[in-house]
Amino acid sequence: MNRLKCIGLLCLLLGLSHLLQAQNKWMVMAEAYHQDFGASIFVGQLDVVDATPVRPGFRLGIERSWIEGNGFRLFQDLSAGYFHHTYVEKIFTLGTDFGFELRTFGQLRTALKLGAHYNSAQPNDPRYAYNGERWVRSKNTDPKVNRLNVPASLNIGWRFGVESKHPVDVYGAAEWSIGTPFMPEAEINLMLYRALKLGIRVGI
Repeated sequence: MNRLKCIGLLCLLLGLSHLLQAQNKWMVMAEAYHQDFGASIFVGQLDVVDATPVRPGFRLGIERSWIEGNGFRLFQDLSAGYFHHTYVEKIFTLGTDFGFELRTFGQLRTALKLGAHYNSAQPNDPRYAYNGERWVRSKNTDPKVNRLNVPASLNIGWRFGVESKHPVDVYGAAEWSIGTPFMPEAEINLMLYRALKLGIRVGI
């Protein structure tokens, strides 16, 4: 898995070097999201009884525009984040995304994004140990999984304060992503995820 770490670090360094060379205005960004598997996983009697309707995550980052034209722009972001699924995994993520944004009506903006992220996933599924009298909850000691994640998303938002030095973008996004490897010990190499996001960007 050291190779995945190297790939993730290389993506970040390349992304950062490109961002620092850009001459346009910086923006800072923050996102909150709900993420779930893109496919059902059947685990039979091992399934949990209480459902987890919210599986939260967040991302913080910076963004730069490469090219800005009449009603469109090409941009790139660099971000770090965290995702928590109570009965599956906790993920720390670092990555970069490239996007194409089109102004469709007024300040309504639609963007397509494609990225490459490094994920450090800590298994979080329940473990139990027998203490001589009963089964009790114990710590999950499974090793972390180093994972490459490739997300693609559709963003729709509105820009406020267009003439201001600090414009504000508020947007929502639907995202699909592929993570690999998912559970290498079980020889599950790919997993599809889906997410709904709310975000804000502020010019600095």
